[in-house]
Amino acid sequence: MKLLRPVVAADLDALVRLAGQTGGGMTSFPPDAAILSERIARSEASFARDHPYPTDDYFLFVLEDPTGQVNDGGVVGTAGIFAAVGMAEPFYSYRLLHLTQVSREPAKTVHTQLLQLTNDYAGITEVGTLFLAEGARAGGAGAFLSKSRFLMIAAHPERFADKVFAEIRGWVDEHGHSPFWDAVGRHFFGGIDFREADQINSRGNQQFIADLMPKFPIYTALLPAEAQAVIGRPHDHAAPAKRLLEREGFQVAKAVDIFDAGPCLEAPVTSIATIRAVRTASWTEHPAPPPHPLSDKGPEGRIMVANTDLERCRIALLDRPMPDPGDKLALTAAEARALALEAGDVLTIAPFKA
Repeated sequence: MKLLRPVVAADLDALVRLAGQTGGGMTSFPPDAAILSERIARSEASFARDHPYPTDDYFLFVLEDPTGQVNDGGVVGTAGIFAAVGMAEPFYSYRLLHLTQVSREPAKTVHTQLLQLTNDYAGITEVGTLFLAEGARAGGAGAFLSKSRFLMIAAHPERFADKVFAEIRGWVDEHGHSPFWDAVGRHFFGGIDFREADQINSRGNQQFIADLMPKFPIYTALLPAEAQAVIGRPHDHAAPAKRLLEREGFQVAKAVDIFDAGPCLEAPVTSIATIRAVRTASWTEHPAPPPHPLSDKGPEGRIMVANTDLERCRIALLDRPMPDPGDKLALTAAEARALALEAGDVLTIAPFKA
């Protein structure tokens, strides 16, 4: 069983260690104790709130290591949801615009791409903060982290928007240099390097973007070839996360990150595969997990199970098939405890495929 739970203050040291393994570029997960402490407090407050509409909530889940052998026995993965971005402060991206210009004499048609600074995603739900320690990536853990967020959205639709997007880390070289930043942002931010700009942004300072970023469209044809080549290209380590989202039904949007030009993906909630497959079920306690068919690759069926009470929210990955509609889900006493279940709780469940 793999188990996700809401982050708590006691996870801070483990989170700092884990964030130090990302290689940088994850604005929502910097290896900074003060910033992560604020993120933890924000998440705890969000889980404690009770309101029937999307607002500036941030839900951060952590994956525990049952072996105690990864990340010094601390948490080994994170997955986050920003319920509605751009509510407290602007959320900026570059919108990719296509311009066609036609000349009759001489007969020429020229297609041009432009970057326009926008805050189009205001009020939209963002999934992010997805990271998994290298020693914990077996057994579909990365897919579980990614998909679990959609189980949360399905269980509490009133807390989220009807559209979801994700920013994927953009490409940087082995030294942490971003060709896109060097060609664009660096010129407008006093020459600071990519890492410094990323650190400022990770502290939640959006005002410096509004103050310094160019307000007029940028013609990509005027950028160096190296910068043009990475527009919409994911970081090598982030490519698997992009593929997971695409399998869920997300599509590449006409928008990129303003710092590293990483791609944005988006999808209506109603088209996300995990959410479409969600069912609710009651549960009953059994002394042992029910048997189910095995193949040479392991269990034939796995399911994600969520306790949908926000204050006791837990999401588990279990080795068993989906119950038939109307049937109760059989759980062992240990599984029920791990999910913090109480008698009468209704579960949100969905099939899992890595």
